[in-house]
Amino acid sequence: MLTLVGTMTAAVAQDEKHSVATNGFFANWDVQLAGTTRGGAVAVAKWFTPGIALRTKLNYGVANKHNSYSADGKRDHQLMADEQVLLNLTNLLMGYQETRLWNVIPYVGAGLNRNTSHNGNNMQWSFGLLNTFRLTNKLSAHIEAGCNRWKAGGTVWQHQWTAEVGLTYRLGRANWKKAANVDAMNALTQGELDAVNAQLQDALEENERLRQQLENK
Repeated sequence: MLTLVGTMTAAVAQDEKHSVATNGFFANWDVQLAGTTRGGAVAVAKWFTPGIALRTKLNYGVANKHNSYSADGKRDHQLMADEQVLLNLTNLLMGYQETRLWNVIPYVGAGLNRNTSHNGNNMQWSFGLLNTFRLTNKLSAHIEAGCNRWKAGGTVWQHQWTAEVGLTYRLGRANWKKAANVDAMNALTQGELDAVNAQLQDALEENERLRQQLENK
């Protein structure tokens, strides 16, 4: 009986691979700063689970030359604001691990593109791949490759490929606690009750045996 209870206790101690306890609203916020060959970017992301986040990102830079609005072929300056959904594929497929060095995070989003050279505003959408590399519990380096697409003047689709290198700092709580196996906990509770009941039954049977021995003397 003690062996049974010990086995159940060990089962509870083992966390589910993909189960974590959710944190409060002010935990797991990322602040990102990055530089590119044509500009820079700043972003703020909120991770709701280790696998899903929303990110607000602001890019400013020079557009590709062949996507320029200018008749003289000069590159235009672009200001891009996007709301993006991030999926941490590493955590989703392999389970959360606090000390993991490398995470692969694709994203997709939509927002506003403003041509500051010609005061033109266009809706745009974006997609890309974010790679993060753990430096400390709260600090990571990241490399990001992405694409922004928009309609210039509402008729012609234009795009801009981006490559960024930067740093990510996590505000508030940086990690996630793994959730215990609830089924195992329930089984443990029932197992403990069964063990106590069995011990009580054994005690009653022993008392009856001793009583009968005394009566037969």
